[in-house]
Amino acid sequence: MIGLAKRGQCQTAVTTFAGHCSLVMAFLGK
Repeated sequence: MIGLAKRGQCQTAVTTFAGHCSLVMAFLGK
Protein backbone atom coordinates (compact mmCIF):
# COMPACT_ATOMS: atom_id res chain seq x y z
CA MET A 1 0.00 0.00 0.00
CA ILE A 2 2.67 2.49 1.09
CA GLY A 3 4.88 1.51 -1.84
CA LEU A 4 2.08 2.14 -4.34
CA ALA A 5 1.20 5.49 -2.78
CA LYS A 6 4.85 6.50 -2.79
CA ARG A 7 5.25 5.46 -6.42
CA GLY A 8 2.12 7.41 -7.42
CA GLN A 9 3.36 10.49 -5.59
CA CYS A 10 6.77 10.22 -7.25
CA GLN A 11 5.21 9.81 -10.70
CA THR A 12 3.02 12.87 -10.09
CA ALA A 13 6.07 14.90 -9.07
CA VAL A 14 7.97 13.77 -12.18
CA THR A 15 5.00 14.62 -14.43
CA THR A 16 4.67 18.04 -12.83
CA PHE A 17 8.40 18.66 -13.21
CA ALA A 18 8.29 17.56 -16.88
CA GLY A 19 5.34 19.89 -17.50
CA HIS A 20 7.20 22.74 -15.79
CA CYS A 21 10.29 22.06 -17.93
CA SER A 22 8.13 22.08 -21.07
CA LEU A 23 6.67 25.46 -20.10
CA VAL A 24 10.13 26.88 -19.40
CA MET A 25 11.52 25.54 -22.68
CA ALA A 26 8.55 26.95 -24.60
CA PHE A 27 9.04 30.31 -22.87
CA LEU A 28 12.78 30.33 -23.64
CA GLY A 29 12.04 29.21 -27.22
CA LYS A 30 10.01 32.38 -27.73
